[in-house]
Amino acid sequence: PSLLLMLGAYAIIAGVQVFAPSQGLEDKKVENIGKLFAFIPFWATLVIMVRAHHVFQGVAAGFSDALRLASDRFLPALWTSFVMAFFTMCWTMLLVLPGVYKHFTYSLSTPVTLFEMRSGNVAVTESKRRTKPEDWTIVLIGVAVALGGGSLQFFFALLVALALVGLDPSADALPFVLWTQAFTGSFVAVVQAFSTMVFYEQTLVRRLEERTEEDEFLDAMKPSF
Repeated sequence: PSLLLMLGAYAIIAGVQVFAPSQGLEDKKVENIGKLFAFIPFWATLVIMVRAHHVFQGVAAGFSDALRLASDRFLPALWTSFVMAFFTMCWTMLLVLPGVYKHFTYSLSTPVTLFEMRSGNVAVTESKRRTKPEDWTIVLIGVAVALGGGSLQFFFALLVALALVGLDPSADALPFVLWTQAFTGSFVAVVQAFSTMVFYEQTLVRRLEERTEEDEFLDAMKPSF
């Protein structure tokens, strides 16, 4: 269901890009419509994160529960994403590499917003704190997934374009390329969402272990009489 949901979200955007020009709309209007529908993959990402959290935590909740929670937390998560984008843009304006580093250290901001009721700068700050012990691991894996996903999209889109031109030189390959990018993009987005949730769940386990050790220390310090 997660992959199908994301595939449907990307297919809507691809459909707008394919069919809107045939309706006589200008490129600028098509671009604006695409930006409007860009919120759909973001919402689908929230649903996937909620569903993954339920699975990792062993919560007996259905897909409808994930849809409901993602919808309820959509606006706070959207605000958090804007704050993340603003900070990332500021760091990127200084140097590209710091911007990339900060982007991935902010990656837990969305799960924090979804499950801990903190949003905006508070969620971003918490994400930085939690990713600090393994920040470079998160950055390297994030970069690998991003580069791998981008390469996958480019490779399949190029393959489809070359195949169509080879079969019929007069064929318009753009619609098929867009549909191919929608399929591969949805797969990459699901992988990115699940990898983010794996790191988030690890931070929850780490926090639980730290609290357990602290409780054991306090119990040992209590007088025995």
